[in-house]
Amino acid sequence: MEIKKIFFLLIITFFIYSCSDKIDSSKEPKIKVARSFLELKVNDSTSNISRGLQAFNNEGHEILFNINWGLNSLQIYNLEDSKLIKEIFFETEGEKSVGRIFGFHVHSLDSIFLFSQRTSDFSIIDTAYNIKDKIEYTAPDVYSNAFVHNSYFLSTPILIDNKLIVKTHIQGNYRSMTNAELEKKSISYSVDIKSGETELLVQKYPEDYLNEGLKFYEYSMAGHEDQIVFSFFGDHRLFYTSKEDENKLQSTVAKSKYLADKLPLFPVNGAREETYEYLFASDHYESLLYDKYRDLYYRFAYPQQKFENIEDLQRFRDAPDSFSLMILDGDLNILEEILFDESRLVPNNVFVGKKGLYISTSHPLNPEMKEDKMIFDLVEVKM
Repeated sequence: MEIKKIFFLLIITFFIYSCSDKIDSSKEPKIKVARSFLELKVNDSTSNISRGLQAFNNEGHEILFNINWGLNSLQIYNLEDSKLIKEIFFETEGEKSVGRIFGFHVHSLDSIFLFSQRTSDFSIIDTAYNIKDKIEYTAPDVYSNAFVHNSYFLSTPILIDNKLIVKTHIQGNYRSMTNAELEKKSISYSVDIKSGETELLVQKYPEDYLNEGLKFYEYSMAGHEDQIVFSFFGDHRLFYTSKEDENKLQSTVAKSKYLADKLPLFPVNGAREETYEYLFASDHYESLLYDKYRDLYYRFAYPQQKFENIEDLQRFRDAPDSFSLMILDGDLNILEEILFDESRLVPNNVFVGKKGLYISTSHPLNPEMKEDKMIFDLVEVKM
């Protein structure tokens, strides 16, 4: 609980200081939502709301990794029988130290990347907790260490030719950032997993993102080695790179039908509650995920939320009353959009598996929520 509170404050502190092509009807996907499709029993030291999930297909057998911040551990579940296979407890001192784990990425069962926010390094382990490598790097000036978080503006690291592209944050006073400054900043950087050398991406922030005023410039990143896509908090467009023109950041409009045409600006002179309202209850976008099984993207959009007090606003960080799921094809055309407005699902507790997109039902207002289980609805998409 303390870690959750600290992370919530970290988000606020960082913020304060520092037309799609029409799709032929014959090609429209068939969408099915299976309620309570997956149930995983959790022990007394594991929350039913995860800080990070990733499914991995191991030679036809699907397993799920779950990070436990409280115990500095990584749990592995068998998705075929919904049972816990093992839990890896990480050491913070001695020869097997990997520090306090903030995020992770499973590239293979022999290459599991572990990231910390406190140090400029990351470890690579296998499922037996053998440390395969530890890469030290120096973040470029004015950029943070790799920011790999598995439930907040999801940005899965992408490995291309031994270079790991990671999300980062621009350091400095957020309130004073101008459009002229932002458009000169690279969106992210890569880390060479052999040498530790870092290199800023050629692609810069959108040149007009702050044209109309200050907006939260947090982003989510998803894709594969041939395409990287960026989704920003306050922009209907999706921005992407491609192998055809790696130096150019291209864009396409991918507007949610549940969000206003003009997205709100940060209330520069507002009180704390107005800042919370902007971050957690105004029209905006958050996570973007890539589905390699179906060559699809999932974009999460958040319509304006109604609230009565600041406690409601704080709850919206993890558990909004409504959100929409946008489903896009590999060319970023919108195929479908579904509104969820039952105060049932937790949209930042998600993962992509062989059968589709899993979304947690551990919403605090969900009467069917179980403290001792992680339960997921399954969104199945069939083309």
